[in-house]
Amino acid sequence: MEIKSGETIEAGKGHVLIMGKPKRGKTRMLGTASMHEKLFIISCERGLSTIAGGKFDFVECDTYDEYMQALEWFMSNQKKKGYTALGIDSITRVQHYLIDKLLGGKTNQKLSFDKFAEMLATLRKQLDVLTKTEDFTTIMIVHEEDKPDNGSMNNYPLLDGAIKFEIAGYFNTVVVAQSGLDKAGKMSYYCMLQGNEKCVAGSRLKHLRGISAVPNDYKHLINTGEK
Repeated sequence: MEIKSGETIEAGKGHVLIMGKPKRGKTRMLGTASMHEKLFIISCERGLSTIAGGKFDFVECDTYDEYMQALEWFMSNQKKKGYTALGIDSITRVQHYLIDKLLGGKTNQKLSFDKFAEMLATLRKQLDVLTKTEDFTTIMIVHEEDKPDNGSMNNYPLLDGAIKFEIAGYFNTVVVAQSGLDKAGKMSYYCMLQGNEKCVAGSRLKHLRGISAVPNDYKHLINTGEK
């Protein structure tokens, strides 16, 4: 009988969705991945100042075409450059860019039924590609909104259409970014597993709701500080 150490097991690549309201440390959590991965970030929010000095490469995008150019460059060069993780900040902004493109810049109008369906199909296809690969880890940020449900407040991704309720199922782990003062009165950032019935990662169970922790293979997503 051979007794082995768990440290010898290589964890498979998993994909992570980071959800949270503004100023809750979503980008900070994304940035900590650079300590364990060779990270490339596509930033649509122009909000990387909180992780300035980090060891990662990034590109900033202001339109959907620029985002797609960056994504296609990454997919073509990922192996050659040795990137092991892709960060997208944020899919909420990407959807806004896509809607603007489909509207032809007419922001005072709404998408037609066909265009709305095209928008959802486009995002679903991207999520399929980015979360089915084992070549790299996809770490995606989505903004969070609160909506009342049976008298209580629950976490929902800030997205339009059915993708709002589907997106978490593409990822191995979904975490909700939180912030607050620690025992010393210093601001700290942490994350909680998302276990809402309407928004749960494909490999996680509902009973994980409220646990302030993440699986060991995602410990690097927790920033400094304590709850």
